[in-house]
Amino acid sequence: MCKKIALFSENSLTRHPYVQRINRQAFSKASGADGGFKRYYQSLANTVAELSYQPKISIVLPVYNVKESYFRECLKSVELQVYENWELCIVDDASTEIDVRSIVDEFSASHKEKYKFARNKINRHISVSSNEALKLASGDFIALLDHDDRLLPNALAEAVRFINLHNQPDILYSDESRVSEQGAKETTYHKPGWSPFMHLSVNYTTHLSIYRTDLVRSLGGFREGFEGSQDHDLMLRMTEASNKPIVHIPLALYQWRAHPKSTARTSTAKPYTATAGIKAVSEACQRRGTPAEVSFEPETLHYRVKFKVKDPAKLVSIIIPSKNGFDLIEPCLRSLFEKTTYKSFEVIIIDHNSDCSKCINLFSNYKERHPKQFKVIPYTGYFNFAKMNNLGVKESNGDYVLLLNNDTEVISPEWLTEMVSLAQFEQVGAVGPKLLYPDKKIQHGGLMGFGFHIAGHAGLNKDDNDPLYYHYLQTTHETLGVTGACLLVRKSIYLEVGGLEPSYVPNGFGDVDFCLKVRKAGYDNIYTPYARLFHKESPSRKASFELFERYYILEKWGKDLLMDEYVNLSMLKHPHFQAHEHYATQEISSLYFDALLNGNETI
Repeated sequence: MCKKIALFSENSLTRHPYVQRINRQAFSKASGADGGFKRYYQSLANTVAELSYQPKISIVLPVYNVKESYFRECLKSVELQVYENWELCIVDDASTEIDVRSIVDEFSASHKEKYKFARNKINRHISVSSNEALKLASGDFIALLDHDDRLLPNALAEAVRFINLHNQPDILYSDESRVSEQGAKETTYHKPGWSPFMHLSVNYTTHLSIYRTDLVRSLGGFREGFEGSQDHDLMLRMTEASNKPIVHIPLALYQWRAHPKSTARTSTAKPYTATAGIKAVSEACQRRGTPAEVSFEPETLHYRVKFKVKDPAKLVSIIIPSKNGFDLIEPCLRSLFEKTTYKSFEVIIIDHNSDCSKCINLFSNYKERHPKQFKVIPYTGYFNFAKMNNLGVKESNGDYVLLLNNDTEVISPEWLTEMVSLAQFEQVGAVGPKLLYPDKKIQHGGLMGFGFHIAGHAGLNKDDNDPLYYHYLQTTHETLGVTGACLLVRKSIYLEVGGLEPSYVPNGFGDVDFCLKVRKAGYDNIYTPYARLFHKESPSRKASFELFERYYILEKWGKDLLMDEYVNLSMLKHPHFQAHEHYATQEISSLYFDALLNGNETI
């Protein structure tokens, strides 16, 4: 409704009574919202002014042949900041289509002390220009701003609030919105918390990024040869150099303008960015002692980071609880032995009183054909998924254990290689794949914390290649947990956290409990879309009402499930990453922001 306001003024409303009523409601709603923002900005300014730490923030702004109206809005957005301890460090990279200096002089006339300006004699591209701007900076932190983008009025104030809240971190990043050429908001990216594996695949932190100035300088600033991905390269190196937590500000503080010359609209605007990004990610992996083959995926605009499995390949013990169900276990085993390219594995069937002759003969056949890779452990108790898997781990010989349902089938031959390549990292706990229903709809794309509703599968029932949430499910990333239907973990970690809990969560939520125990022990759980299996989701077992398990999980892990750091607070607890209506409206309206930028409104 608010977008329609620009079409009418209060004095030009149509005479139709219904339209008059609707438009008056829209104006009233917008006016009330804008009044709320004014009160918020004023309160924010007063609150932040009382914080103990008042850092100066130097805004680094390289400029080259930008559209004048974009540049003016960019500068005005800085002047609108409710936090006043800032300076703007501008370097003109020998622009030929715009008189940058005269525009800067116009804006800086009323407060010259906040503007610092330099001009390259020849065009030297963005890395050198950014470093020249960095030389001008005298602030404690730098904030990166593109010449055609805009900061929201609360950007620096909220950043300073988070700097104080988190004991002066070295690195912060915020959520961001994409706006059209005309400045109308198109979408907001409500980002996940800090995810190192995801950051290798995509520079999702990009805007707004704030860094401690001294640390940036100690690393030499931006590197030449990485133009187009210089920000990604800097963030990769900064996170390696800092020993403090990276802070995510879950507020949209930055507006990234999409136009034909911007990568916000299309990657073809700057085709060299992919080459530079591959180089940045490859070198980061090399520096970290985890060499990888890096390639660019044009469908998602992300990088495929394929880590090398250490030699020799360690044994993986695949544990499959099963009872009868020949039509399930037969294709499961066949796909394991015929498709899996990672050959260092053993299969341990935890047989729960099978009396199906076809299953018994199948197991005998596999024992004869693969005597060193296949064994059957009888289990005679009541059905207890946790007990059965714990028994399998006890009988296993592998360095890794993989919990696998009997109703799964391998799709991608390198599935196990991919999972081992991630599980081998010291900081990694459980690793899970993408699971698909037989109709190729997504069954599992990682576990999401759903608060009172415990957890759910990200992407549930979406198409395999759905671009949901900026291709999140097509990208390797950290996650709260992964399903026990296919879960790989180092055996040492499994034993360290006590395995699956057989008494209190024997079935339904055992994987949630296990993964949260792994996180509590200091490990990250990882989802990878490059390991893919079919999952028929337990047709051999009927669903049960596990009310006690729900109570146990909520009492033990309620806060973790409510505050899943990989699901933005602005998102609903929903597998399709839908924005929460209340939080999604906590961003300034395009109408009000335009009025501020044009000088027709004040804060």
